[in-house]
Amino acid sequence: MRPSVAPRIEWRVDRNTAAALLAQVSSTWARLGEERPYWSVLASDQFLPENASSQREAFYQSGAGDTAMILEAMARIGCDPGQFPVFFEFGCGLGRVTSHLYKHFRRVIACDISPSHLAIARSVLQQRGITNVELRQAIGADFGMSDRFNIWFSRLVLQHNSPPLIALILKRAFSLLASGGIALFQVPIDAPGYRFNVKEYMKTLGPTGEFEMHALPQQVILDLARGAGCRVLELNEDAVSGPPWTSRLFVLRKQEPLRRRLAGYGRRALFGGGSG
Repeated sequence: MRPSVAPRIEWRVDRNTAAALLAQVSSTWARLGEERPYWSVLASDQFLPENASSQREAFYQSGAGDTAMILEAMARIGCDPGQFPVFFEFGCGLGRVTSHLYKHFRRVIACDISPSHLAIARSVLQQRGITNVELRQAIGADFGMSDRFNIWFSRLVLQHNSPPLIALILKRAFSLLASGGIALFQVPIDAPGYRFNVKEYMKTLGPTGEFEMHALPQQVILDLARGAGCRVLELNEDAVSGPPWTSRLFVLRKQEPLRRRLAGYGRRALFGGGSG
């Protein structure tokens, strides 16, 4: 028997390790939200603290592009926003995209791990008179996801979590996605020389004040999706992470439970619909 080879990117951890990893992310992003909130979302000199006041409008206007991308993806797969009453945005930051999403969906739930980011997002939404958005903090084992939703969206967020957390977040999201619902998210799947060893990483845990970049193998993501009954509709390149990361934009749809699909097939057979 050939000896097993340890994976280059480890992504399975126990509950206590997951809690420690999440605490690290929470601490890092709370600090970034206090010190460099706009830069932490869009890491450009344009949004450093000394430039933030003059660039705030440009920052929020950039969220229109993400919203357009969502609507275009939905149009390609033949879906209308009106079909999806609850939209869940994971990693809303300062409300950059949230402040555009509310126009297209009946109810938006937007969550983030950082209370300092959420405080700014709440202020912006209030100033703009936006009332159909609920803000939540992504804490605990449910990552802020407690009830079902029809669309799950995340971009420029999962990459700042270690592989075990990315896997756990996706697993939770897929489990709460309603039947017929859409998951649209971006995540890096690899980079030259990238590896993640849980034991080695745990030795380095501590306050850094800087965000990290991570990846989760594409096959792991597809296996998690398949296990939750999600079917891939689109799998596209997304260069938003920048070099050297290989990043993908996933568009998945949650299938109905098998018994309901079979029941629907039985009704079609009984009442016709075939040729001949």
